[in-house]
Parts: sequence; structure tokens; C-alpha cells
Amino acid sequence: MPASDSLQVLAGECLVHTDETTHRGEVVVLLKPDNTVLVHDTDGYQPVAWLTRADSVASTRNGGFSVTAIAGEKTLRVESRSAYGFGEYPGSAAGIPIGDCPTARASSTNDAAVDYRK
Repeated sequence: MPASDSLQVLAGECLVHTDETTHRGEVVVLLKPDNTVLVHDTDGYQPVAWLTRADSVASTRNGGFSVTAIAGEKTLRVESRSAYGFGEYPGSAAGIPIGDCPTARASSTNDAAVDYRK
């Protein structure tokens, strides 16, 4: 996981596994200091999968990358098939949060926004 106030960004063609389903597509994965993991594709502003404030997040890089986030009984796992890039950047509070953070911390997918190429 990134240093305490850094944001880690990983990009590539990936398999995105949630408890409900597995999708494949070109995505950007954002790991935040509070253990939130967001997976974005090119459509819209909402992530296609996420896990909010996970109990644990493990990431590895060895040519490609993998990320596994666990919150209670929910799991989000991202495995690169082809890695395009990695970055770690400083982060800080940058404004007033909009809305409340969900307390359920559930992983989710937005089926309409995922590239289903297998």
C-alpha cells in the first residue's frame, strides 16, 4: 500500500474480480491512503468497481501488478494482463467532501460501464 498520504495509480488491461462477477478491460486503479480502491474505465465519472475503506489492501508489482482489497466478507481483486504504467503521487485534502461515505464498505460493479472483452 502507498505511503500514508500518497495516491497510487496503476493502469493496464486487467481482470477485475468482485464477489459478484469478473470483467476484463483497460482500466486505471486508484489506491487511496484510507484503503479505498477505485477502478475506472473510460465511461463516465463513476468507478466500475470499488471497495471503500477496506480492512486490508495488498498490492504487488512484478512486471505487471495485482491489487487485493478486503473489507469484512467483501473482496475486490485486480490482476493486470498487460501493465501500462504505475505512479505514486503526494495527496492531501483538497476541499469539502460531497456526500457521506457509505458505511457498508461494499464492493460494487457498474455493469453498464465495463468492457466485457474476454
